[in-house]
Amino acid sequence: MYNAVWTALDQGQCIGIFPEGGSHDRTDLLPLKAGACIMALGAMVKYGKPVSIVTAGLNYFKGHRFRSKVVVEFNKCYTIPMELAELYKTNKRDAIANLLKDIEEKLRDVVVSVPSFKELSAVYLARQLYVTDGTVLSREQESLLNRRLATGYKAFRDHPEITLLFTQIREYNTMLRNLGVNDKRVKSLSTSFLENFITMAYSLLVAIVSSSFALPGLIFTGPIALILRYLSEKERRKALAKSDVKIYGRDVIASHKIITALSILPIVFTIFYAAFYYIFREFSRKHRLLFTIFFSILWPLYLYLMIISSGIALTNFRIVKSRVFLLIYPDYISRLRERRAELHKKIQKFVDEHGAEVVKNFEETRVVPKPVAISKRESQRFDEVFQTLEEMKI
Repeated sequence: MYNAVWTALDQGQCIGIFPEGGSHDRTDLLPLKAGACIMALGAMVKYGKPVSIVTAGLNYFKGHRFRSKVVVEFNKCYTIPMELAELYKTNKRDAIANLLKDIEEKLRDVVVSVPSFKELSAVYLARQLYVTDGTVLSREQESLLNRRLATGYKAFRDHPEITLLFTQIREYNTMLRNLGVNDKRVKSLSTSFLENFITMAYSLLVAIVSSSFALPGLIFTGPIALILRYLSEKERRKALAKSDVKIYGRDVIASHKIITALSILPIVFTIFYAAFYYIFREFSRKHRLLFTIFFSILWPLYLYLMIISSGIALTNFRIVKSRVFLLIYPDYISRLRERRAELHKKIQKFVDEHGAEVVKNFEETRVVPKPVAISKRESQRFDEVFQTLEEMKI
């Protein structure tokens, strides 16, 4: 195998490899295997050419969930020094150890790693709370900020201030879950009873219409989804029992569902189309065939629209839940915003005080600009202006 890889590298081809040697659902990297180093250094020794490595990070939070999001980030190209190839000729162990260290450093530049999912969730929420209102970050800036906050958290996790701060962040997250919204929605929520009631009624109507449209597809795909869920759960338990590195075994769920679905769906669709053909048995064979072909084209399209419609229905049901909650507890949004503002200040203060201990040239490479201090007199002037604008209903 290595000879084939070395030949491919000599020809300028790319080789993709997962250096951890297997899948897992941990929030940190597993110890890297030596295979990638043997491939790269072996090719350099055999052909006398430098080999470059581009590390890629897969950052996701619910990778086992259907239609969940993933951010794939690529690092800068790293060319392995020829000195390591020379060392590989005389001392393979040291050469591999040095290159593994370099690869791990490059990987950690593009992945967010913390000890647990609970802490990872808190880091993501801390990033949202840290960013100043009105600041728009690119995907690359969000990923960089996530990594820096995760690194800072691991460096100061035993610090009393950080312990208290992350406890408060989790409490804030619980408040969000009670309301059924995410942090981005907090600023846009209204405290007006009439506006919340109208929004609730409209969202309920949209949810009912979307659910009605999706219902036939849900009835058809429901049993299939249950079968896939049962089989993937069975596979998850089997994989978890055999592994020493998996925490929940969720890394096998999505792939097993896809593989199983590719086996089951063609059979189910064939039976379904045959049943449709049989239903129109009173028509001529030509018309039955045309109806079946027409239906076989429209049905997959409907299932796709059903998936979108189901998502719209779920989103609007969540909006209904949040608005009902606000109608019952009208002061809840005020308390939530006060807690958010308090956490925003605390996180910014801690980052400003300790950022330089985690990131080199912190001030020069800040992702979020440091807020400009405003005097008390200027603050009062701003308040007067905003109060005037409110009175003018602008």
